[in-house]
Amino acid sequence: MNNKNVIHIQDLSNPKAISDFVSEYLDLKKRRVKEYIVDFQKCDAIYPNSIVPIMAYIEALKADGENFTIWPPQDPKTAGMISVRDIENLDFVDSPLSKIWKFDSNHIHIFVNKLMDCISRSTVCSEGVLGTIEWSINEVMDNVPEHADVEYGYVMVQLHKSNNRVALAIADTGIGFKESFKKSKQYRPITDVDAITLALKKGVTSSDERGRGNGLYGLYNLVTSTENGRLRICSASGMVNIEKNKNQKPLNSLHPLKTHGDHTITTIDFQLPLDERINITEALEGYTPPLVTARIEQYEKDNDYVFSLKDMSNGFATRSEGKRVRTKIENMSIELNREKIILDFSDISMISSSFADEVIGKLMEKYGYENFNKFFLISNVERNVESLLNYAITNRTINEDTYNTKDKGVKAFIRKILVHLLEKLN
Repeated sequence: MNNKNVIHIQDLSNPKAISDFVSEYLDLKKRRVKEYIVDFQKCDAIYPNSIVPIMAYIEALKADGENFTIWPPQDPKTAGMISVRDIENLDFVDSPLSKIWKFDSNHIHIFVNKLMDCISRSTVCSEGVLGTIEWSINEVMDNVPEHADVEYGYVMVQLHKSNNRVALAIADTGIGFKESFKKSKQYRPITDVDAITLALKKGVTSSDERGRGNGLYGLYNLVTSTENGRLRICSASGMVNIEKNKNQKPLNSLHPLKTHGDHTITTIDFQLPLDERINITEALEGYTPPLVTARIEQYEKDNDYVFSLKDMSNGFATRSEGKRVRTKIENMSIELNREKIILDFSDISMISSSFADEVIGKLMEKYGYENFNKFFLISNVERNVESLLNYAITNRTINEDTYNTKDKGVKAFIRKILVHLLEKLN
């Protein structure tokens, strides 16, 4: 096949790539091309807000009978981001991040649960951030089967450690915001931008049902409650960009993103800072999402908060796994507002010294003796595991001014933080 059939995409760092792709496709279609090649080979960076709607568009065209061949990026690190994965295969990957997932209404909760577990193991988030991510992505993904009149949507989530943000994009090839409002008896937006702007208002929904229509309004409030959050909504020829104190004028100038039939591409992408405290209840005007409470309640056991290392870890041999466990413990502590957490080592007969250092040693180093003893309680430790914890704590705290090894001793310290639970168990 010659280059006359190739759509070249070299930059996926800007959503303009979407309309450029559509323009090239429509131009080739006018020439009666029967098979298309999409060339991503020179893309060295891939972001959700560009690649997700493009691949959603391609999937819709393929369903309409078009033939597409994808040339992935030459860099193997980014090549895997191009393919669309069925969410039913989620259990076969270690992480759902930086991958495009095709989802339906039956699998949203499965994806979100895996995503939240992955994020909580990957980076320590400020108070309220995890709850905000969980509520927001649930709301936006649920909008696809609810309002778009299509069975499937597409989602990608990335962690950008360079600027400490999470970036999410959800796209579909349904009827779009404006057409969705035709179901309403109350609202008749004239343009695509009018429809997007209307959907961002409190209580507005195309279904006209009471108590609904607060998903995008809530997302708008959450994003603008941060200094570095961003929200962009595109539907057909309309686009709205939102940043705190930087709201840009809504646009009706995008190339209409149409598939063969009456469908259009709709994309909601947003970024949230991981290092800014978010008061989700305040942003949602007094409403605390049940999902946030449910995630905290999963750790409750007999009126205590228990972190079971056996259940929460994939192994106890590597430093990398220890880091993931420690990060999850720290996020749990933040979500629980520093309530004491029992670190339960039940049924663990052996751990590596690097795992012990990465989890307990570094927690002790970060919080210090007094605060560690205030926030955490180690329980059910077998003797060989205890010796490794002793060693990790010694290495990390031997020079700490507040830790007097002569008076407390490492073993004495370990036994002291065990005694409370042991007394309860006996």
